[in-house]
Amino acid sequence: VPSVVNLVFAKPVFSKAKFWQMIGRGTRLCHNLYGPGRDKPYFMIFDPWQNYAFFEMNPEGVGEPPEQRSDPERVFQARLELLQVLSHRPAEALTPDEQVCLNRLVPLLKEDIQAIPVQSVTVRERWQELEQAKKEQYWSRFTEDFFVRLNTHIQPLTRWRAITGDEDALRFDIKITRLQHALVVNNPDAMEALQESVLEDIYRLRTNLNQVKRHLHYIESVKKPEWWEALTLPQLEELRLTLRNLMQFRQ
Repeated sequence: VPSVVNLVFAKPVFSKAKFWQMIGRGTRLCHNLYGPGRDKPYFMIFDPWQNYAFFEMNPEGVGEPPEQRSDPERVFQARLELLQVLSHRPAEALTPDEQVCLNRLVPLLKEDIQAIPVQSVTVRERWQELEQAKKEQYWSRFTEDFFVRLNTHIQPLTRWRAITGDEDALRFDIKITRLQHALVVNNPDAMEALQESVLEDIYRLRTNLNQVKRHLHYIESVKKPEWWEALTLPQLEELRLTLRNLMQFRQ
């Protein structure tokens, strides 16, 4: 488009070829852009990602990094991993809390799948797998093949899920689900790190807002060390459901 006079780098760029290709979009000559005889004199580049500074330090670039998973993909993955751990245990070895957690995960994963927009071109390419995953019999047996199919065919499609205004809640879901996973597999290091991250989110809640004030008694109790001493799966699920929609009100 020769008339372009403003370019905005809306992402970090690591490829030298792509960097100069992007800049080239502004170099097209455009005669009489501002009136007769008033050609395009220059173009402006807005670089909030500091790509120029990066290429000053790395003139040849470093190649594109691997694509980061979206929040819907990450929450689906966390739930799937927790389901896999619980479902691979003999039924008699599951505690009542673990059984409740397992039963709860299936509807959550189904909701994630139902939220995938079927009108997306990328999703339509996997329409058959998606429709299979929506059938009740698909969830009858938690075999290795079941988890491979969900990981390979369904999880990548969750990135197209609409999450407008829901990002903070989803990230809190991810942390709590991973904390539940760490509790089930008895990983104290992961539990400590995740607990610290969750508490940081809770301490950043703006307690002067009415939405947060309604849960102030609960929030204050969660901040106490004794709340975390004998942690249970239902306790963490209550924490997730109570506070997930408040995460948007952090400092």
